[in-house]
Amino acid sequence: MSKKNTAKNAPASAAELVSMEEFFSQAAGAVADMGKEAEEIAAAELAAQAAAEEAARLAAEEAAKLAASEGGQEGTGQEPATNEDPATDGEPTAPTKRVEGVLKEMKAEFEPEAKEGKKAEIVMSFDDRIAFEKAQPGLSSKMIPNLEAEQKKMATIGAAGLFLAMDIDPGFINREVSTGSRFNVYALQKVNDLIVALDGGFMQNAINKAIVQSLFNFRDAGIPFTGNAALAAVSDKVKADRAITKHLVRHTVSANTASTQKSSTMTALKTLGIVENTGARGNEVWTLTDTPATRRLEEIVRGKAAA
Repeated sequence: MSKKNTAKNAPASAAELVSMEEFFSQAAGAVADMGKEAEEIAAAELAAQAAAEEAARLAAEEAAKLAASEGGQEGTGQEPATNEDPATDGEPTAPTKRVEGVLKEMKAEFEPEAKEGKKAEIVMSFDDRIAFEKAQPGLSSKMIPNLEAEQKKMATIGAAGLFLAMDIDPGFINREVSTGSRFNVYALQKVNDLIVALDGGFMQNAINKAIVQSLFNFRDAGIPFTGNAALAAVSDKVKADRAITKHLVRHTVSANTASTQKSSTMTALKTLGIVENTGARGNEVWTLTDTPATRRLEEIVRGKAAA
């Protein structure tokens, strides 16, 4: 007995087959469109995240600049970024010739009256600087206390004797860097640290230590101490060529503060006549001078007996 075809098991007609094919084609297209839409949404989310991260980075930079104008903590190795004294190198100069003498003996040659006079000059320079800052709009609450602290450290008979022996004019304290801006306050802190080292035989600032020790190592190895080498000395997060790493003494500040730290230390060293920029324009090469102060600093960082 043959089984009759029913509507349920009858083969599909050609028209029905075409309709089913169109259905599956449309379904596949819809799935593809959904996948494409998901990719676009994911890309948009990633773009938004990147934009948010960039905005956060810019906000952090602005906050750091604001903090810089208000002063920072000495010796933390985390100076805020600042444009107060960007031109640390100035114009390149030819290396100076050797200056004879022993710093301690040279200092002792000056009479007490001369030292008192130089001390008064230092006080006056700081007083002028403080008056200048007080007249600036939007004065930071930290600027005057920072300057007063550095004045107290620098306005001593010991520092005055060194300024006389090294022929340093304290007028640099008021050196104008740009309109409404004068000598970097962080560089003042580092000048004081170097003065204490030259007078008392010990250096506290870790950035000063790293750069000064590296400078002498590079000089002895006959390797130019470039601006990049100075950055690498300040921060071990800054990449350095293998050829120079064995001569570097490196500190550990973050890479984004290395430039500010390097700038203030090189400014301090140059102010005291310990280094010169002998490189071509726009290409720093820091060279140690051959002066009583430089030779005294070498004794200190290398533990030699005082001359």
